[in-house]
This record gives sequence, C-alpha cells and structure tokens, in this order.
Amino acid sequence: MIFQPSAPLKRRALIALALPAAIMLAACGESSTATSSAGAADSGISVVASTNVYGNIAEQIGGEHVSVDSIINRETQDPHSYEATAQDRLTVSKASLVIANGGGYDDYLDQLVASDSTPVLHAVDFADSPAETDVAESSASATTEPVSEDAHDGHDHSGSGNEHVWYDLHTMEALAEGIKDQLVTADPDNADNYEANTKTFVASLEELTERTHALAAKNTGKKFAMTEPVPYYLLAETGFEDATPEGFTSAIEAGNDVPALVALEMENSLKAKTFAFLAFNPQTSTPQTDSIRGTAEDNGIPVLDFLELLPEGKNFQEWMSENISSIEGVSAK
Repeated sequence: MIFQPSAPLKRRALIALALPAAIMLAACGESSTATSSAGAADSGISVVASTNVYGNIAEQIGGEHVSVDSIINRETQDPHSYEATAQDRLTVSKASLVIANGGGYDDYLDQLVASDSTPVLHAVDFADSPAETDVAESSASATTEPVSEDAHDGHDHSGSGNEHVWYDLHTMEALAEGIKDQLVTADPDNADNYEANTKTFVASLEELTERTHALAAKNTGKKFAMTEPVPYYLLAETGFEDATPEGFTSAIEAGNDVPALVALEMENSLKAKTFAFLAFNPQTSTPQTDSIRGTAEDNGIPVLDFLELLPEGKNFQEWMSENISSIEGVSAK
C-alpha cells in the first residue's frame, strides 16, 4: 500500500509557532468562538473540546453533570488554520478535562493547556495501530481474494497516519470509554450515570457499524476518489477502495496546488467513470478542488460532501448516519 504522510503537520507546526503572537493580538479582538452545552454553562465538570465533534460526544457521556466548551464549532471555521484567542486560553485554564484530536490536527489546544495536572485525551491515541488494521479486518468478510501491493500503486490510500479519526466509529467508541473513565474519576458519585450514557452511545455506534458492514459486502471492487482524506476510515469500512491519484490529497492538505499531471489523471479518471463517487470536503475547497467537483458532476459522478465539523442541530450519531445514508445511496446504483 502507498501511504503519503499527512502534509498538514508542517502547516500546523507553523501555526503553533505563531500561537503566542496570535493570542496577544486576539486579546484586543474578537471574543472566543467557544460555546457551552445547553443547560450546563455554569455547572458541572468543565470539559473543553477542540471541536464540536468531541464536544458533542462529551455532552452525551457526561449529560447534565458536565459543562462543555467546544472551541471550534461552526462549519465556516477551518480547523487546519485556526488561531487560538486569549479567551480560548482562559477557557482552557478552567477545564477539568480537555479533549483534543491529536496527530497534529489541533496542536493549538495542547499549547493552551497550562497545567500538567489537567487530563488531556487525544482521540488518535484511541485508534488501532496501525490505523488501517481495524478497517481491513472489519470488512474482510466482503472479499475472498487478497489484494496485492501492486494493485494499489499510484493511489493515495490515506489510512495509517490519517489524523481524521472521528470518522472511525471504532475509535470513537474507545474514546467514549476514555471520557467516561475520566468523568468517573472526577465524579464517582455519578459513575452509574456515566456508565449508562456510555453504553447508550456505544450501542448507537454499533448500529451504524452494522450498516457499514452490510455495505462492505456489496462494494468489493468499487472505487472512490477524495479531495482530502477526511472521510477515509468510514469509506474504507464500507468496502470501497481508495483510488485517488497519488499526490492529490497530500497537495490539498498542504495548501499547495496539485501537480498538473496528477490533476490531469484525476480529471481523466472522472471522465472515464473510474470512480463510484467523489468524496469532497467543502470546508477547505479551493478553485482546483471546485474544478474537480465540476468535472465529476459534468460526467455524472456522484459527489458526496463530508464535513470536518458537526452540522448545527445534530448529534454525532445523526451526522454519521446521514453520511452512511449518502454512501448507501451510491452503493445502490
């Protein structure tokens, strides 16, 4: 398998270096974008999450006993380029538990944790290692013949090392257990409540996983392309093969133009209807990715949008269920 290291690591490292200056400037600018969970803004265990994805999971596990602030919480915000504010630092300083993605995705949050005693959970630490192993095993029943390494040459296959682990349902189950353990330690009197909430959450994800396994049995040999590896784990779980031209997603994630030959390969593959669908991240679209989207639409290739942040008015399970429904739609064709 060909794997290209996640290019945003370099970009995000530069952001981290600029963090102190950004915080100083922000002190005179806008207030924090963080939002608190309804009905618990001033009570309960204080939890700070890097994005509303993890904030929502924490709310479901903690219920009325937690107050959750999600620093990045709007679809219009780009987590890749977020600059922390002075208000963010203040919010984090009061946290009893911090939940980050890790893997270079939200380094700004680690920079804000002033106390070594504050528990910090990184979602990537709950992923299987190597990251693709679980995806491969979970869909093994859908294929009877091994796929050779040569068959993957020329494609991205952004699995192991892909930091977008919230699209891995198994990892989110494990993270929920980790959140529960931290809450039980901090608040043993409500341990039974945390345990019950976690069981409910995990059961709902297991129902979604059953749907992905049913899809995997139908999609052997079908291919997809993506503009960024955000939804890779979920797509691989449904049995589709990543056939994105090598170098495409790494260029987009690095904020660079896709090399001309790579872009041409993507366009030609779309015109040849090589892919069952194109997975598109509208939050970080560029003129180049918009052009690729247009080529897909012009040639009758379905385009499925996959966001990095939780849409307003939905919980994590509802969001993932909608994503799976869109995959079910193209699988039926």
